Amino acid sequence: MAFDGVKVRIAWITDRGLPHRWYHRYYMRLSDAGVMRYRNLIREMRAFDPELEHELYRSGVRYDLIVVLKCITDEVRTACEVERARGVRMVFDANVNYYSVWGDFPVPGTCPTQRQQENAIALTSIAAGVVADSSFIAEECRRYNARVVHIPDNVNLEIFPHPRRHDQREKITLVWSGISQKAFHLSLIEPVLHRCADQMRLWLVSNNDKYPECVQRISSFLEMRHFDFTLEHYAKLLTQSDIIISPKVLNNSYELGHSEYKITLGMAAGLPAVASPQRSYVEAVGHHGGGFICADEMQWQEALERLAADADMRDRLGVEARKTVEERYSSTVVARQYRDFLREVLG
Repeated sequence: MAFDGVKVRIAWITDRGLPHRWYHRYYMRLSDAGVMRYRNLIREMRAFDPELEHELYRSGVRYDLIVVLKCITDEVRTACEVERARGVRMVFDANVNYYSVWGDFPVPGTCPTQRQQENAIALTSIAAGVVADSSFIAEECRRYNARVVHIPDNVNLEIFPHPRRHDQREKITLVWSGISQKAFHLSLIEPVLHRCADQMRLWLVSNNDKYPECVQRISSFLEMRHFDFTLEHYAKLLTQSDIIISPKVLNNSYELGHSEYKITLGMAAGLPAVASPQRSYVEAVGHHGGGFICADEMQWQEALERLAADADMRDRLGVEARKTVEERYSSTVVARQYRDFLREVLG
């Protein structure tokens, strides 16, 4: 396919699925993941590569390439198979491990169904190329497709214009964000939080306040607040926080496949990260050393107590955390990686 000024039409199917109303041809409300994985990237790509025209998928329109973001419904699978029969190439963006299923799944809704697994494998197999948002998922995808690239999630640094400057405080603020049910993972460090309760408080930023039982137990001894999540509000909260935390009970295939996004938002704001040894976290923190990876209670307690006592350390690690995001996870950097792969697939 020749470029050289010729417009190339690329359609994106986000996790919201296919359009079903006439107005979806012009507008479809995006999820938070859709904003990050679609809107952030096409905004950047439109700026530096105007030959590629991007829009949300509209049935009946002829495209040169279709990108499917996570959505693995029967309907999307059928649409992709029809488009492929017409000669349209498809890129599958895989951001959940639906490929191998093993372990215990204490968080409801995280164990893939057989149909989800079948559709994910089918879409991966027929794709002209696959984008994996973690190196772990990239390895899984290579079992079904030879053309796989790892392109991480991205952070729009426009909402984090300046990194946090840390100062000494009587109590430091830990911040955790995610789907409320996934706060189950805080049970991993519940004893540590109990022992450190006089040194810190915990802010939970989530889609709702329907948390698992462990959160109620933690709130009985630790100062805690809940905030509803919007990205803009969360960005402001991070500038008032001290440490981004993400403990993970790494006992199943789903948890091992996640990206680093939970911690890179905090790192973009200049917060040191303290996290479990999930591979994407290890890669992010290891890039410049912007935090601590903790494999057991003793390491968690040591990391949190050291950071609580030393504002200069928080400041120093926060600078390295911010630098990591600028170099590896910013929307601009990731969009160029994505554009290069799309052009490779287009030939």
